[in-house]
Amino acid sequence: MARKARRDAVPRGALRALLLALLAERPLHGYALARQLEDRARGAIRIREGSLYPALHELELEGVIEAKWGRAPDGRKRRVYSLTRRGRREATGARAEWLAIADLLRALLGPREA
Repeated sequence: MARKARRDAVPRGALRALLLALLAERPLHGYALARQLEDRARGAIRIREGSLYPALHELELEGVIEAKWGRAPDGRKRRVYSLTRRGRREATGARAEWLAIADLLRALLGPREA
């Protein structure tokens, strides 16, 4: 029986695409981005701050996302990230690219073993 492995890291290019996909849905702050990804993966991955925030910073420097300070319901300040116009284009392209890679891997790996 195959065990479900928990990954501590997401490949860098994949993290970029995943962040863009979530931000295409709605603006989110960093902690919410990490929790959403972990929830969608049903705990199979863990998004570490040491990977998340450098990736967000890089996307911001590229002009793909922007961050604005906002307030949480409890009054604390937090940065909320959203896609720029360029970011919407990048999100669409990254999604298509990773889905094509997934299809290719499925074809190369062959049918699932019993």
